[in-house]
Amino acid sequence: MCGRITLTRPNLESIASELNVSAEGCRGYPLLEAHYNIAPTSVHPILTLVDSRQRRISPMTWGSIPKNGKGLTINWRSENFPPRAPRCAVITDGFYEWTGPKDARQPYWFHRPDHALLMMAGLYKWQKNGDGTMMQVFIILTTRANALMAPFHHRMPVVLDELQLDDWMAPTRNNEEALRAMLVPAPDGCLAADPASPFVNSVKNDGPDL
Repeated sequence: MCGRITLTRPNLESIASELNVSAEGCRGYPLLEAHYNIAPTSVHPILTLVDSRQRRISPMTWGSIPKNGKGLTINWRSENFPPRAPRCAVITDGFYEWTGPKDARQPYWFHRPDHALLMMAGLYKWQKNGDGTMMQVFIILTTRANALMAPFHHRMPVVLDELQLDDWMAPTRNNEEALRAMLVPAPDGCLAADPASPFVNSVKNDGPDL
């Protein structure tokens, strides 16, 4: 579930403006380009809250390697999320889900009807690479499907609205009941679904024609 996302904004400045992130909160972020088919292991912009006050955009890698070193964890069931794990918001403007038979899979692009940014609840951490260096990685939290998603999949990413963002990301806010109250399906009307090009099926393809 939620194995492909999009972020089609042309630059970091447009994203920072939409999220009310200051220039200081973008310092050190590398060049950002629009992407229409983002897959796990990609480096992606993530929103965090520093000292419960300042929003920061940081590059992180999608996917966490489990302790046994096997496979890659990209999603996590919100029902089992660790309340004291560092929390973030994954900056996207949509995600893909598929329907149809295995030999003719049809992707659909889920997005906000007004094409505003779509912020997903996530967790992040520092992880050691095989060469001993450290990098920040993130995973996306999922919840049960809403009515729009149910015909495609029984799970969907947790979508946060602007009023929830800081409360979700704040490192000092660890009220488990309040945090879990945010981890629910997106309300009716929050998302729209449009057919996308079958070329989305290959991670090698990326462009507005998708």
